[in-house]
Amino acid sequence: MASRRMKPLSRGRHLVIVMGAILLLVLSLSPLSIGATALTPPIQISNTPGSSNQFDPKIAVDKNGCSHITWDGYHSATGTAQQIWYADNTSGSWSTPIPVTAATGTNNQSFPQIAVDESGFSHITWTGLHPTTGTTIQIFYADNTSGSWSAPTLLTGATGSNHQTNPMIAVDGSGYAHITWYGYHPSLGQPHQIWYADNTSGSWSTIPITTAGSGNDQLTPQIEVDSSGYSHITWYGYHPSLGPPLQIWHADNASGSWSTTQITFATGAADHQYHPHIA
Repeated sequence: MASRRMKPLSRGRHLVIVMGAILLLVLSLSPLSIGATALTPPIQISNTPGSSNQFDPKIAVDKNGCSHITWDGYHSATGTAQQIWYADNTSGSWSTPIPVTAATGTNNQSFPQIAVDESGFSHITWTGLHPTTGTTIQIFYADNTSGSWSAPTLLTGATGSNHQTNPMIAVDGSGYAHITWYGYHPSLGQPHQIWYADNTSGSWSTIPITTAGSGNDQLTPQIEVDSSGYSHITWYGYHPSLGPPLQIWHADNASGSWSTTQITFATGAADHQYHPHIA
Protein backbone atom coordinates (compact mmCIF):
# COMPACT_ATOMS: atom_id res chain seq x y z
CA MET A 1 0.00 0.00 0.00
CA ALA A 2 2.87 2.33 0.75
CA SER A 3 4.20 1.97 -2.78
CA ARG A 4 0.79 2.90 -4.16
CA ARG A 5 0.75 6.08 -2.10
CA MET A 6 3.88 7.18 -3.99
CA LYS A 7 1.98 7.21 -7.33
CA PRO A 8 1.13 10.95 -7.19
CA LEU A 9 4.86 11.71 -7.58
CA SER A 10 4.95 9.41 -10.57
CA ARG A 11 1.88 11.12 -12.02
CA GLY A 12 3.62 14.46 -11.58
CA ARG A 13 6.56 13.25 -13.60
CA HIS A 14 4.26 11.94 -16.32
CA LEU A 15 2.48 15.29 -16.39
CA VAL A 16 5.76 17.07 -17.03
CA ILE A 17 6.57 14.62 -19.81
CA VAL A 18 3.15 15.07 -21.43
CA MET A 19 3.39 18.83 -21.24
CA GLY A 20 6.85 18.62 -22.76
CA ALA A 21 5.46 16.49 -25.57
CA ILE A 22 2.73 19.07 -26.23
CA LEU A 23 5.34 21.82 -26.30
CA LEU A 24 7.47 19.87 -28.75
CA LEU A 25 4.40 19.27 -30.92
CA VAL A 26 3.57 22.99 -31.00
CA LEU A 27 7.15 23.90 -31.84
CA SER A 28 7.32 21.29 -34.57
CA LEU A 29 4.07 22.59 -36.12
CA SER A 30 5.09 26.24 -36.09
CA PRO A 31 7.49 26.04 -39.07
CA LEU A 32 4.80 24.21 -41.05
CA SER A 33 2.33 27.03 -40.34
CA ILE A 34 4.82 29.65 -41.42
CA GLY A 35 5.71 27.71 -44.55
CA ALA A 36 2.07 27.36 -45.54
CA THR A 37 1.59 31.13 -45.66
CA ALA A 38 4.85 32.00 -47.41
CA LEU A 39 4.61 34.51 -50.25
CA THR A 40 4.84 33.28 -53.81
CA PRO A 41 7.92 34.27 -55.80
CA PRO A 42 7.69 37.78 -57.29
CA ILE A 43 6.18 38.01 -60.77
CA GLN A 44 7.31 40.66 -63.24
CA ILE A 45 4.18 42.49 -64.45
CA SER A 46 5.72 44.93 -66.95
CA ASN A 47 8.41 44.27 -69.51
CA THR A 48 9.32 47.55 -71.18
CA PRO A 49 12.78 47.71 -72.73
CA GLY A 50 15.58 50.23 -72.39
CA SER A 51 15.01 53.23 -70.15
CA SER A 52 11.19 53.06 -70.25
CA ASN A 53 10.94 53.01 -66.46
CA GLN A 54 7.71 52.11 -64.69
CA PHE A 55 6.70 53.76 -61.39
CA ASP A 56 4.25 54.07 -58.49
CA PRO A 57 2.13 50.88 -58.64
CA LYS A 58 -1.18 50.68 -56.79
CA ILE A 59 -3.32 47.58 -56.27
CA ALA A 60 -6.91 46.57 -55.55
CA VAL A 61 -8.33 43.08 -55.06
CA ASP A 62 -11.79 41.98 -56.19
CA LYS A 63 -14.18 39.70 -54.28
CA ASN A 64 -12.81 36.67 -56.14
CA GLY A 65 -9.30 37.33 -54.90
CA CYS A 66 -7.96 38.55 -58.24
CA SER A 67 -5.51 41.45 -58.34
CA HIS A 68 -5.87 44.65 -60.36
CA ILE A 69 -2.80 46.85 -60.67
CA THR A 70 -2.20 50.31 -62.08
CA TRP A 71 1.00 52.33 -62.38
CA ASP A 72 2.62 55.07 -64.41
CA GLY A 73 5.53 54.71 -66.77
CA TYR A 74 6.97 55.46 -70.17
CA HIS A 75 5.69 53.72 -73.29
CA SER A 76 8.62 52.26 -75.22
CA ALA A 77 6.94 52.85 -78.59
CA THR A 78 5.19 56.20 -78.29
CA GLY A 79 7.73 58.67 -76.95
CA THR A 80 8.61 60.39 -73.74
CA ALA A 81 5.27 61.00 -71.97
CA GLN A 82 4.52 58.84 -68.93
CA GLN A 83 1.29 56.89 -69.39
CA ILE A 84 -1.12 55.18 -66.98
CA TRP A 85 -0.99 51.38 -67.25
CA TYR A 86 -3.17 48.49 -66.07
CA ALA A 87 -2.88 44.71 -65.69
CA ASP A 88 -4.82 42.00 -63.85
CA ASN A 89 -4.71 38.25 -63.25
CA THR A 90 -8.45 37.58 -63.56
CA SER A 91 -7.81 34.93 -66.24
CA GLY A 92 -5.48 32.97 -63.97
CA SER A 93 -2.30 34.56 -65.32
CA TRP A 94 -1.15 38.13 -65.70
CA SER A 95 -2.52 40.05 -68.65
CA THR A 96 -0.30 42.05 -70.97
CA PRO A 97 -0.14 45.60 -69.59
CA ILE A 98 -2.59 47.98 -71.28
CA PRO A 99 -1.93 51.73 -71.58
CA VAL A 100 -5.04 53.49 -70.29
CA THR A 101 -3.78 56.84 -71.62
CA ALA A 102 -2.26 58.06 -74.89
CA ALA A 103 -0.57 61.29 -73.82
CA THR A 104 1.92 62.87 -76.20
CA GLY A 105 5.09 64.88 -75.90
CA THR A 106 5.97 65.60 -72.28
CA ASN A 107 2.38 65.67 -70.99
CA ASN A 108 3.08 63.13 -68.27
CA GLN A 109 0.28 61.16 -66.60
CA SER A 110 1.16 60.18 -63.02
CA PHE A 111 0.24 58.90 -59.56
CA PRO A 112 -2.77 56.66 -60.30
CA GLN A 113 -5.15 55.29 -57.67
CA ILE A 114 -7.44 52.30 -58.23
CA ALA A 115 -10.66 50.85 -56.80
CA VAL A 116 -12.58 47.74 -57.87
CA ASP A 117 -16.37 47.54 -57.76
CA GLU A 118 -18.50 44.56 -56.71
CA SER A 119 -18.71 43.34 -60.32
CA GLY A 120 -14.93 43.20 -60.59
CA PHE A 121 -14.53 46.27 -62.82
CA SER A 122 -11.66 48.67 -62.21
CA HIS A 123 -11.88 52.43 -61.72
CA ILE A 124 -8.73 54.55 -61.93
CA THR A 125 -8.01 58.20 -61.22
CA TRP A 126 -4.73 60.06 -61.72
CA THR A 127 -3.08 63.42 -62.27
CA GLY A 128 -1.62 64.63 -65.52
CA LEU A 129 -1.06 67.45 -67.93
CA HIS A 130 -3.77 67.65 -70.57
CA PRO A 131 -2.75 65.08 -73.23
CA THR A 132 -2.56 67.73 -75.95
CA THR A 133 -2.65 71.21 -74.42
CA GLY A 134 -0.36 70.61 -71.42
CA THR A 135 0.58 73.39 -68.93
CA THR A 136 -1.94 72.69 -66.10
CA ILE A 137 -2.04 69.52 -63.98
CA GLN A 138 -5.57 68.10 -64.03
CA ILE A 139 -7.51 65.16 -62.55
CA PHE A 140 -8.58 62.31 -64.86
CA TYR A 141 -10.68 59.16 -64.57
CA ALA A 142 -11.21 55.96 -66.58
CA ASP A 143 -12.90 52.59 -66.05
CA ASN A 144 -13.37 49.28 -67.86
CA THR A 145 -17.03 48.74 -66.95
CA SER A 146 -17.94 48.37 -70.64
CA GLY A 147 -15.46 45.51 -71.05
CA SER A 148 -12.69 47.75 -72.39
CA TRP A 149 -11.05 50.90 -71.09
CA SER A 150 -12.98 54.11 -71.54
CA ALA A 151 -11.30 57.21 -72.89
CA PRO A 152 -9.98 59.29 -69.99
CA THR A 153 -12.52 61.72 -68.57
CA LEU A 154 -11.23 65.15 -67.53
CA LEU A 155 -12.76 65.97 -64.12
CA THR A 156 -11.23 69.41 -63.74
CA GLY A 157 -10.99 72.50 -65.92
CA ALA A 158 -8.19 74.37 -64.21
CA THR A 159 -6.09 76.88 -66.15
CA GLY A 160 -2.71 78.50 -65.75
CA SER A 161 -0.86 77.42 -62.60
CA ASN A 162 -4.02 76.35 -60.73
CA HIS A 163 -2.84 72.75 -60.52
CA GLN A 164 -4.97 69.89 -59.19
CA THR A 165 -3.27 66.94 -57.50
CA ASN A 166 -3.36 63.90 -55.18
CA PRO A 167 -6.66 62.25 -56.26
CA MET A 168 -8.09 59.42 -54.16
CA ILE A 169 -10.95 57.13 -55.19
CA ALA A 170 -13.64 54.92 -53.66
CA VAL A 171 -16.45 53.00 -55.37
CA ASP A 172 -19.90 52.43 -53.88
CA GLY A 173 -22.05 49.31 -53.97
CA SER A 174 -23.77 50.45 -57.16
CA GLY A 175 -20.48 50.83 -59.02
CA TYR A 176 -20.30 54.62 -58.96
CA ALA A 177 -16.95 56.32 -58.41
CA HIS A 178 -16.31 58.96 -55.75
CA ILE A 179 -13.10 60.99 -56.08
CA THR A 180 -11.45 63.65 -53.95
CA TRP A 181 -8.29 65.72 -54.42
CA TYR A 182 -6.79 69.08 -53.52
CA GLY A 183 -6.01 71.98 -55.79
CA TYR A 184 -6.31 75.69 -56.39
CA HIS A 185 -9.65 77.06 -57.51
CA PRO A 186 -9.69 76.78 -61.32
CA SER A 187 -10.22 80.53 -61.70
CA LEU A 188 -9.64 82.09 -58.26
CA GLY A 189 -6.29 80.47 -57.56
CA GLN A 190 -4.93 80.01 -54.02
CA PRO A 191 -5.31 78.54 -51.48
CA HIS A 192 -5.52 74.78 -52.04
CA GLN A 193 -9.09 73.58 -51.48
CA ILE A 194 -10.54 70.08 -51.08
CA TRP A 195 -12.56 68.99 -54.11
CA TYR A 196 -15.01 66.16 -54.76
CA ALA A 197 -16.55 64.57 -57.83
CA ASP A 198 -18.88 61.63 -58.46
CA ASN A 199 -20.85 60.16 -61.33
CA THR A 200 -23.86 58.94 -59.34
CA SER A 201 -26.22 60.95 -61.56
CA GLY A 202 -24.85 59.31 -64.69
CA SER A 203 -22.51 62.21 -65.45
CA TRP A 204 -19.69 63.80 -63.52
CA SER A 205 -20.29 66.64 -61.08
CA THR A 206 -17.43 68.50 -59.34
CA ILE A 207 -17.67 70.73 -56.26
CA PRO A 208 -15.31 72.32 -53.71
CA ILE A 209 -15.75 70.91 -50.19
CA THR A 210 -13.84 73.76 -48.55
CA THR A 211 -13.80 77.55 -48.99
CA ALA A 212 -10.65 78.44 -47.06
CA GLY A 213 -9.32 81.99 -47.14
CA SER A 214 -6.00 83.17 -48.54
CA GLY A 215 -2.99 81.11 -47.43
CA ASN A 216 -5.04 78.57 -45.44
CA ASP A 217 -4.28 75.53 -47.58
CA GLN A 218 -6.31 72.31 -47.28
CA LEU A 219 -4.27 69.21 -48.22
CA THR A 220 -4.04 65.46 -48.99
CA PRO A 221 -7.64 64.22 -48.63
CA GLN A 222 -8.58 60.57 -48.10
CA ILE A 223 -11.99 59.09 -48.97
CA GLU A 224 -14.21 56.14 -48.09
CA VAL A 225 -17.80 55.34 -49.10
CA ASP A 226 -20.27 53.77 -46.66
CA SER A 227 -22.81 51.01 -47.33
CA SER A 228 -25.46 53.60 -48.18
CA GLY A 229 -23.27 55.22 -50.84
CA TYR A 230 -22.37 58.36 -48.88
CA SER A 231 -18.84 59.73 -49.03
CA HIS A 232 -16.62 60.48 -46.05
CA ILE A 233 -13.49 62.58 -46.52
CA THR A 234 -10.70 63.54 -44.14
CA TRP A 235 -7.73 65.87 -44.67
CA TYR A 236 -5.43 68.30 -42.90
CA GLY A 237 -5.37 72.05 -43.32
CA TYR A 238 -5.27 75.42 -41.63
CA HIS A 239 -8.43 76.81 -40.11
CA PRO A 240 -10.24 78.47 -43.05
CA SER A 241 -10.13 81.88 -41.37
CA LEU A 242 -7.88 81.58 -38.27
CA GLY A 243 -4.82 80.05 -39.94
CA PRO A 244 -2.16 77.94 -38.10
CA PRO A 245 -1.76 75.39 -36.80
CA LEU A 246 -2.71 72.66 -39.27
CA GLN A 247 -5.77 70.74 -38.04
CA ILE A 248 -7.54 67.49 -38.97
CA TRP A 249 -10.92 67.81 -40.69
CA HIS A 250 -13.78 65.53 -41.71
CA ALA A 251 -16.67 66.01 -44.11
CA ASP A 252 -19.50 63.80 -45.34
CA ASN A 253 -22.64 64.12 -47.43
CA ALA A 254 -24.76 61.68 -45.43
CA SER A 255 -27.40 64.35 -44.87
CA GLY A 256 -27.71 64.99 -48.59
CA SER A 257 -25.37 67.98 -48.54
CA TRP A 258 -21.80 68.42 -47.37
CA SER A 259 -21.06 69.13 -43.72
CA THR A 260 -17.59 69.72 -42.31
CA THR A 261 -16.30 69.02 -38.79
CA GLN A 262 -13.04 70.12 -37.19
CA ILE A 263 -11.58 67.01 -35.50
CA THR A 264 -8.54 68.51 -33.76
CA PHE A 265 -8.17 71.77 -31.84
CA ALA A 266 -4.42 72.23 -31.54
CA THR A 267 -3.68 75.73 -30.25
CA GLY A 268 0.05 76.39 -30.59
CA ALA A 269 1.08 77.97 -33.89
CA ALA A 270 3.55 75.11 -34.48
CA ASP A 271 1.38 72.26 -33.09
CA HIS A 272 0.50 70.95 -36.54
CA GLN A 273 -1.62 67.83 -37.18
CA TYR A 274 -0.91 65.84 -40.35
CA HIS A 275 -1.86 63.04 -42.76
CA PRO A 276 -5.13 61.48 -41.55
CA HIS A 277 -6.52 58.22 -42.93
CA ILE A 278 -10.12 57.06 -42.83
CA ALA A 279 -12.21 53.89 -42.63
